[in-house]
Amino acid sequence: SSIDRYCLPAFNSFGGLEVIGVRPEMSEEFFSILDPMMRRMPKDVVLKQLPPIVRQRRYLEMGTKQGRAYDDMLDGMLTKLEDGDAIIAPTVLAQLTRLVQFSSSLPCLDEHGDVRLSEPSNKLDALMDDLDELGKDEPVVIFAQSRQLISLAAKRLEDKKISYRMVVGGQNETERQQHVDDFQAGRARAMLVTIAAGGVGLTLTKARVAIFLQRSWSKVDNDQAEARIHRIGSEVHENVVYIDYVSEGTVEEHQLDVLADKSHKFEEVVRDQAFLSKLLRRR
Repeated sequence: SSIDRYCLPAFNSFGGLEVIGVRPEMSEEFFSILDPMMRRMPKDVVLKQLPPIVRQRRYLEMGTKQGRAYDDMLDGMLTKLEDGDAIIAPTVLAQLTRLVQFSSSLPCLDEHGDVRLSEPSNKLDALMDDLDELGKDEPVVIFAQSRQLISLAAKRLEDKKISYRMVVGGQNETERQQHVDDFQAGRARAMLVTIAAGGVGLTLTKARVAIFLQRSWSKVDNDQAEARIHRIGSEVHENVVYIDYVSEGTVEEHQLDVLADKSHKFEEVVRDQAFLSKLLRRR
């Protein structure tokens, strides 16, 4: 097949086949076929007026209860709760899902026996500290993969009397747009967004700061989320800042490594940086 001829396939940790790069000996032929069919223009060229991007990563320690729940799941695929209940991960994939959840907040079981996120949360503690440090007038967009974590963040904001709006799954178009309009007009300081619901079509340029409580495993979804504040309209800011919260010593560190590797593989094909370098040499 064409994939076998030009690309380097490999099995990932879940048994799925993925492409890990272009075969060096076939790269010239591969790009001779691809280039005539692809026309890609980097944002840096099309929208030169946009502000520079500043990336920050904040490593957080988990509290005792949260850390114990995470370690139990990591070591034995089972977490015992204080009330005597237990959360079991029957597969490696389920274990990974739980580890990502527990990296952000303490787990519990609801009345139906479903796993829920609850307080305490090291991510939300850090969020409230950062909101205080940024100042009461600084608009902020807050992203998370988990709707439950977004709901917990909303409760924290309510307790602190910080105005906010939300874009999450299940909203109709009118409600969604009203929340965006309110934020853009300055009627709310914080915008809470799930990455799946708010990754495309939103303009949130009132904020120059986006805080990621969690990241998606999808590079495309993360890129789309970041673009909500770095688009036409953001040129009024001196810069745009992305802050990642990462629970130290957890699977989240591996997740960021995986995402960085995906970015490298993507760049190998689209060659944006090579295009920009060639463009600069021509000037």
